[in-house]
Amino acid sequence: MELAELSYVLDKHFHRVDKIILSRQDSITGLLPASTVINAHGDYTDAWVADGTRVDVGG
Repeated sequence: MELAELSYVLDKHFHRVDKIILSRQDSITGLLPASTVINAHGDYTDAWVADGTRVDVGG
């Protein structure tokens, strides 16, 4: 795969991740909303879940 093609593919993946995950993730806590809609089953827009990924930045 050439560099230009690789760059295009990676950029496409980043935009998908940004649109689907990062745009919904809380910038401070890193939590994701349990739901982004209100429907007949209830309003869960105030419920948050962890994404299951942890990063140790301490030494």
